[in-house]
Amino acid sequence: QGYLGRPPASRRPCAMVDDTGTRPVCRFCLEDTVEEGDELIAPCLCSGSMKYVHRSCLDQWRIDGFDPKTVTHCGTCKATFRMEQDSASALGAEGEVWLQIARYLAWRL
Repeated sequence: QGYLGRPPASRRPCAMVDDTGTRPVCRFCLEDTVEEGDELIAPCLCSGSMKYVHRSCLDQWRIDGFDPKTVTHCGTCKATFRMEQDSASALGAEGEVWLQIARYLAWRL
């Protein structure tokens, strides 16, 4: 199981190799596997073993964070996340509501 009990989906080993010649792992779930649409990304300035995360693990961490700044900033390096914004149609109705809440909280802080 992954971060917060994320069920193992149809995952395959990550084909990427980092600068050290090893496969990167997600800093939250510690898995090196990926599935389509949930590849390992480097959303901030963290490096080394902290560089990569699954998009789904990062989204869960952002939702569960106690500090509202975790929506937009890395708790480790404090950099603003470099993320593409999903369209409302891709997020669905519930996702759009959460996106609006996150924007509101980020604006208020």
